[in-house]
Amino acid sequence: MLANVDPRVLARATVTRVVEQTNLGSGPAGLDARDLLRETFYAERRRLESHPDAGEQAFFARARRDLERAGDAEARALLREVVSRYVDDLAGHFDRKVHALATRVVPRALGIMFGGAEGALTGGLGLEAFGERLVISGEVEALRRVAAVGPVLLAGTHASYLDPIVAAWALHRLGLPPFATAAARPLFEHPLIGPFVRRLGSYSVDESRTGAPLYREALKAYATLVLEHGGGDLVFPGGVRTASGALERRPKLGLLGTALPALRALALRGGAPARVFVVPCTISWPLVLEAETRVERWLEVALGARHVPRGDEFATTRRWLAFGRGLVSADLRVHVVIGRPLDPFGDDVDDEGSSRDPRGRRLDATRYLLDGGSLTVDPARDAEYTRMLAARVTASWRAGVAPLSTHLLAYAVFERLHREGRARDWARFLTDVAPDARVDLATIEADVMRLLDEVRALAGAGALRAPIDDEAKLAVARALKTFATYHPRPVLVREDGRLRVGDPALLAYYRNRLDGFGLLGAPSRVDLGAGEVLS
Repeated sequence: MLANVDPRVLARATVTRVVEQTNLGSGPAGLDARDLLRETFYAERRRLESHPDAGEQAFFARARRDLERAGDAEARALLREVVSRYVDDLAGHFDRKVHALATRVVPRALGIMFGGAEGALTGGLGLEAFGERLVISGEVEALRRVAAVGPVLLAGTHASYLDPIVAAWALHRLGLPPFATAAARPLFEHPLIGPFVRRLGSYSVDESRTGAPLYREALKAYATLVLEHGGGDLVFPGGVRTASGALERRPKLGLLGTALPALRALALRGGAPARVFVVPCTISWPLVLEAETRVERWLEVALGARHVPRGDEFATTRRWLAFGRGLVSADLRVHVVIGRPLDPFGDDVDDEGSSRDPRGRRLDATRYLLDGGSLTVDPARDAEYTRMLAARVTASWRAGVAPLSTHLLAYAVFERLHREGRARDWARFLTDVAPDARVDLATIEADVMRLLDEVRALAGAGALRAPIDDEAKLAVARALKTFATYHPRPVLVREDGRLRVGDPALLAYYRNRLDGFGLLGAPSRVDLGAGEVLS
């Protein structure tokens, strides 16, 4: 897929498309180029107040001055200059030689992280060792089939900066060509993996810049063109890593919405039937590298809590190594669940790649884009179609959740504290209950046993995956061992027949992965529609 797409061609085409769509007098959202430039300059000025960069500040200050005295030709040239700057920043640079090297180096590096201490000493790490730690399940064959007949937008859940690496490696394990990957800027800046990431075809998504309208247009145009050129694209529609630990329920429509214009462009070319596929993907981690700083951010926004700023764990090599040792010592596995392929409107897709309506009848998906017999662009209509797609993707994510031991134990302990009146609301739980709250171990094991029964019933109905640990004592023991391996302050600790809460915020974080399924009779306690606000 990506091997057949030249990133240089994509970059040039992206600049041309954004400039052509943003002519003077008419642009996205009814704004002309001058207004888009002014809004972009304002957004950049605000961004640079918190992310100072002398070179960036000088460029945008000069561009603002030039715009005020520019004629139409000069304004158009300035528009091209700004968009080109954004495209240079985000565009991937796929290199076949680097990819071939990475497919040898990355599994070995990840094998060290996941493969076990004995393998590290003997050198017996690599594909087989890492493969034992990465569990891929779900609609694997369906993904292979649709990837053979059209471009695929793989839409993953997002808890860690490691998600793009794990998902990309899962695609390689399945024998698929490399996908372009929407990866957060810190991946490119990391001293260990940064040099590889861009040349593996990843394109940089700078969260701090998404307020700039021209940056958003450049990002969407680049991702759309990947699909139009027949490439696969791996994206994370949640936008940012989940802060509460809960599964995303209302994905952003930007990159997810690139499938529809790509389908339209392919249909306008004529020839073979136009097809673009969207495949949901749920990634479940037993431990999350950045859990501490993510949950601090959640609490800060949700409760107005104030924390001493810390660097993200992802940027600290020492924390990487500690995280890897934790996963190895507890013999843990990361689960990647592939969902059923969909078309850009949220319809099911059969084994031949044809769209099917709710009654199972084959249909031509491009007919949704017709108006008066012609393929048209209707922003309001297309946005509604993308919302329908997002609802199907979200449902697939939920069905793909793997209830791991850390999630089960954290959920059981929190809900026990709630039933005992020691966690009537989140603020009380985080201030009054913990740390050092204690619960009876035997009681918690009984709660986990009930929880496992409920999870199995939901799994039988297709609402989520079956539990990995199928016995309560085993699940509790594995979770305690896991919690003790990585976080400086263990989430839970066993002491004389009781469990002591070590870090209440992390307990909430891991508990929230199972939020919203109604387990143990509990309602959803996280309102993800308002920026992951606590309820």
